[in-house]
Amino acid sequence: MASFLPSWLEVVRRCAVPLDAVEPSPRSGSLQPQFLDVVNAAETLHRALHADPIEYPFAERVRKGLEQSEVAFTSRERRNVGDAIKFTEVTSEQRLLALAEGLGPDVCAWLFAGTVRPWAFVTARIRNALSHGFAASDGAHEEPGALAGALRLTEAVITLRLVTEAGLPSGAVLPARLDRHRGSGAARVTAGEPRSFPFAGVNSLQASCR
Repeated sequence: MASFLPSWLEVVRRCAVPLDAVEPSPRSGSLQPQFLDVVNAAETLHRALHADPIEYPFAERVRKGLEQSEVAFTSRERRNVGDAIKFTEVTSEQRLLALAEGLGPDVCAWLFAGTVRPWAFVTARIRNALSHGFAASDGAHEEPGALAGALRLTEAVITLRLVTEAGLPSGAVLPARLDRHRGSGAARVTAGEPRSFPFAGVNSLQASCR
């Protein structure tokens, strides 16, 4: 505990937005705004904890294509296009998946019960639909079960990444600790009953990934 507290204060300093998104507080409004706040916070946390790629192969291919194009592009235009592509080359789905998998296979198995990839895929899909007005063909962005399940699981991932970043042991010891203290504040924040959470959207998640 003596070493955890100083590390926690540093995590709070670096990750204020994700921490604010998962702190217990009365919430008003519909699920959609809550969902967007938490998923955007998860992407912010990924950027804080994971280094961006050193190389961007697709952006480099586009840059070379623009240089060789018959249409004359200025260097500034080529740079702007390259920067825009770099920003999206690591997708929301990849960021969410990396954030969850950073907890290790034992925690992922405990929290997701085999649905970590479907969660990342459809959480990103719903996020893009709500943020940009796209209509997901499976209607997941309008399904309360999918929204609520993805929201709570994303909150759990953020919470666990924050506390493990501060030094709380991960691996098999973390699920065992939370199972022993399921009524504690930490367990309640991590979705209460992760393996039995009423996630009505899980079947559509798995179907969408096939």
